[in-house]
Order: sequence, then C-alpha cells, then structure tokens
Amino acid sequence: MRPVYQTRTTGSKCDIEERGDCFQACVASILEISLEEAFDIWKAKRPLFPEFNKWLQKYGLYCKYKPYESKQQIKKVKGYHMAGVKSTYIEGEHHVVVIKDGEFAHDPNPHATSIGDLECLLLILPIEECL
Repeated sequence: MRPVYQTRTTGSKCDIEERGDCFQACVASILEISLEEAFDIWKAKRPLFPEFNKWLQKYGLYCKYKPYESKQQIKKVKGYHMAGVKSTYIEGEHHVVVIKDGEFAHDPNPHATSIGDLECLLLILPIEECL
C-alpha cells in the first residue's frame, strides 16, 4: 500500500466532476498506482459494482460489498481493503478509507482529523476466491 491523497474533498451537492475522490484515492493506494490511473466512481455507469469489478479484473481482483455488522466481523478481515465510513469532514456525507487486517491504515483526505463510524466493508479480493 502506498498512500495516495484526494485532490477533491467536496460532497455530493457539487457537480459530478467536482465531487470528492476518496474512493479513487483508496483504490490507487491499495493498488499502488497513480490517482489518475485508478477507477473513478463518478465516471462509472450505475450500478457501480459491476463496472468496478470489470475494471479490477485486469489486476486479478474483484470487490465484494459487505454491510458493517460488528467489530468481530472486521477483525476477521485480512489484508488491505476499503471501508465506507461516515464523513467527519462534511456532515451527512460518506467517505472511504483504507483498512489493513481490520484496522485503519490510511485516510485519503489530507484534512482529516478523525475517522467516522464504519458503515460498510469493500473487500478487495483475488478473483479465484469468487470461483
């Protein structure tokens, strides 16, 4: 994992091209690629996950969404993944951070001072685990 930081930290009330790029920065961090090379959720078709998983195939990976249920659940998570959290930077917004082995590893927001409550896990897994 190589930390990559957001270049946009605005919320969902902005125009799409100005919305925060925390998801993209987390993907770049985990894959150790540039922000520009990483998957941009705002340019993706909806629903998001089929397109993101198609993009991840070139890395031999896929993403599995899991609602956050308990601390026991996250303790089982091994390796680098992403977690959806409540934003502490913009009230009412969502944010994405990198976790490793169930613990916080990187917040892509350069202005962040704390991590919000967990909402979901975005597990980045090898494709062979889904076969």
